[in-house]
Amino acid sequence: MDAFERTFVQSHPAAASRKDHVALVPLRDALLGGMRSGLVQSLAVGLLLLLLAITNAAGLVLANGISRRREFAVRRALGATRGRIVRLLALEVSVIAIGGVALGLAIGKFTAVFVSGLIPPDLMDLTTGGGRAGAVGFAAAALILCVAGAGVFPAMTASDVDLQDSLKASDTHATSRVSPIRRGLLITQIAITSVLLVAASLLLQSLWRLDHVNKGFQTDGVVAIDVSLPSTHYGSVASVADFNRAAMDQLSALPQVASAGAVNILPLTGGSAALALQIEGRPVPSDPAERPRAEYLIASPGYFSTLGIPLLRGRGFTSADDQQAPHVALINKTMADRYWPGADPIGTQVKYPWDTTRYTIVGVVGSVRDVRLDDADYWPGQIYFPAAQSRVSTETFVVRTVARPDASLSTAVRRAVQTVAPNIPPFNVRPLSAVVAESIASRRTTALLTAAAGILALLIAAGGLYGVVAEGIERRSREIGIRIALGANPSRVVALVLHETGRLMAIAIPVGMVCSLAAVRLLSHLLYEVRATDTATFVAVPAVLLMVAIAASIGGILRAFRVDPVHMLRAE
Repeated sequence: MDAFERTFVQSHPAAASRKDHVALVPLRDALLGGMRSGLVQSLAVGLLLLLLAITNAAGLVLANGISRRREFAVRRALGATRGRIVRLLALEVSVIAIGGVALGLAIGKFTAVFVSGLIPPDLMDLTTGGGRAGAVGFAAAALILCVAGAGVFPAMTASDVDLQDSLKASDTHATSRVSPIRRGLLITQIAITSVLLVAASLLLQSLWRLDHVNKGFQTDGVVAIDVSLPSTHYGSVASVADFNRAAMDQLSALPQVASAGAVNILPLTGGSAALALQIEGRPVPSDPAERPRAEYLIASPGYFSTLGIPLLRGRGFTSADDQQAPHVALINKTMADRYWPGADPIGTQVKYPWDTTRYTIVGVVGSVRDVRLDDADYWPGQIYFPAAQSRVSTETFVVRTVARPDASLSTAVRRAVQTVAPNIPPFNVRPLSAVVAESIASRRTTALLTAAAGILALLIAAGGLYGVVAEGIERRSREIGIRIALGANPSRVVALVLHETGRLMAIAIPVGMVCSLAAVRLLSHLLYEVRATDTATFVAVPAVLLMVAIAASIGGILRAFRVDPVHMLRAE
């Protein structure tokens, strides 16, 4: 590449003065662009869910091991080693884990259809390249982690039995020994759930703000149609102008169409090159970085009204701005404010360094977000030239409809363009709102997947909480039986259960919020006009967790009311 750069600079001396350079960029990196952070975020969400599932399964294995402690004691008494019992439990977990992984792969095959709808079509092949092998590899790694985390470790704890105590003692002794471990696992689950819920809330708020951000143009009822003009038939400015004029007449004649226009590069589809230009009457700065620059765009007279881009000063393009007319240009408000602060740019002439043509600025239009929606300060300077005075090889027609666009409109606009040029098939007919949605597709995918993961995590944590509360009721069943036998008010039993839940949540929620504060700082680059420490989010998430905890405790309360005091006292 160094040799190529030296050869290029020798052939293009101007490149050296601009301090341009040549760099190798992997195709995947160039095309994925801003999606990479979203993909990494989605992977992190998946790993958090995996950790959540492992901790939940570990708690279940512990509970199962405690319920079988007498069985393990008998096995040990008959000569079985602790390692053999651990292998038995690990094998049982492995069978369940293999079934779960197989089911997960099957479900993933169907959910991939939904996920693919959230990823831009032109990136789908890249993001799913080698997808089957990658999915199987990830599933195998998840299986190993599940067996190790939810099988071996809990099995070692559950199999650690004392023969005399296990054969003589009541269930409460063994249960109380393992309860702190289960509570620790539950606190971990609630912390993970907190992180996912906080992240989902912040990302969804950012997505909503991006959906409603001021883009500088209107999308409602606007449809875009791309065309490619081969130089063999449209090699001159006049031939392109004739085609545009005829196509615009055909489109405007459609009963569903209120207005029509054309532009060489549609907003939010990649942007145009910001080219340096010279302003009449001003010296050319020696530093290329200080020279005036603006994105180069070519538009028809109807383009601005169709997209609702306002004319702020001067006049817009007209049909009279053709090849025989003086060369004119429109600039946007950003460019006017940047290079003519407090002055009127109307009547000023500009030119490009490589061309002698001078363009007279005749109007100022509103600024448009051309590349990014997620940067509140990014409003690029833009200069527009009349379509009838310029030649383009590709362009996009935009039409505003009088009613909601439907499939029949797509067919009608295709036919209208092909009526003018049967050899030019229009392509990529889509609503302008779809263009905007595609520009934030990565953010939308990340936000929706995180929200789905947060809801799933909430359900898993609720199940784990119910299990721990039920275990606490079981451990204190004798106490509850005595209370009921002595005529305790039902509210005292309810308070007993809620106290158990409250003790857990008093630890779990603060831990979860601290973890969330640390995690969301890694998401700050994905947030738009939302603070990582958003107060409403950090109040709402604990409130949701408390409500879910109370709901999960209802099962424990009902279980407590079903305790038969006579049976419990006899059993003891």
